Amino acid sequence: MRLSVCHVLVLALSLVCQAHTQRSRSGNSRGSTRSNNRNNSRSSNNSNSSSSSSNSNNRNNGTRSNNFDGNIFLEKFGYLDDSPNHSHSPDTVKQAVIEFQRFNGLPVTGRMDKLTVTKMHQPRCGVPDVVKPNRRPQGLRRRGRNVPLAYNAPGYKWEQSQISYKISRYTRQLGGSTQTQAILKAFQKWSEVTPLTFRPGSSKVDIDIIFARREHGDGYGNSFDGKGGTLAHAFFPGRQDIAGDTHFDDDEEWTMGTQRGTNLEIVAAHEFGHALGLGHSSNPKALMAPFYQGYDPNFKLDQDDIRGIQSLYGMI
Repeated sequence: MRLSVCHVLVLALSLVCQAHTQRSRSGNSRGSTRSNNRNNSRSSNNSNSSSSSSNSNNRNNGTRSNNFDGNIFLEKFGYLDDSPNHSHSPDTVKQAVIEFQRFNGLPVTGRMDKLTVTKMHQPRCGVPDVVKPNRRPQGLRRRGRNVPLAYNAPGYKWEQSQISYKISRYTRQLGGSTQTQAILKAFQKWSEVTPLTFRPGSSKVDIDIIFARREHGDGYGNSFDGKGGTLAHAFFPGRQDIAGDTHFDDDEEWTMGTQRGTNLEIVAAHEFGHALGLGHSSNPKALMAPFYQGYDPNFKLDQDDIRGIQSLYGMI
């Protein structure tokens, strides 16, 4: 029974990702990795009474402090449905917080406690973790919160085994050859365990790589947020122009071979997992876990990552 439930979740996430990619592409010149289920329409001109109600709700739920709004975070990453003014009932927010805590291996309290808020503030990938509640199959809207999501393959994959890529826009923080090597090594993590090969291209490619700041042409919900927070995002495989494309926030401090800043190779390997068809994993040791885990000169794919990618492309 557990296997059947997981399969339904995978199908649901696949449908959501496809709808989201189409919305993103139609609203701008390129599209969103992705991002899956990102918030493309937020109303900023609600009535005074509506604003007052929303603010009261957030205070009662303990999700708003200083400039951080926990409801916005939970909406962005799939734990809450989108709502005008980000207003939700206390019980709805509690269930969303519980799901976030379970997914990320935190003590389950249902409250926006210090550990939970600290986790939310950590650097991470911009791709949602889970399917929004109202897009889940009816039978999973309650049970789905308790279904473990180890490796997650939403259902998209490239039909060919040779994948082309190019870096269309480099960062000025690292030399061009350093970036090229980081990208190559990141792809190698996946080619070492699958029949996939990756080749650089010069014109139309499967995976187009850019460094960008703030709004960068792939939809309102996909704007970068400055240093910290969202590090990068990528789009699932598909036939759309935006499919597979991978974007890095150029406001981050990108580095190689040091504990300082954010390691480009590690983040690229994670994002390429999305560009190949993997979602986020609830396994904290997996490369495809949503939060950046710091620099490890010997990082490698976890068995969870390997099972996930091989479920799509097979073994060597």
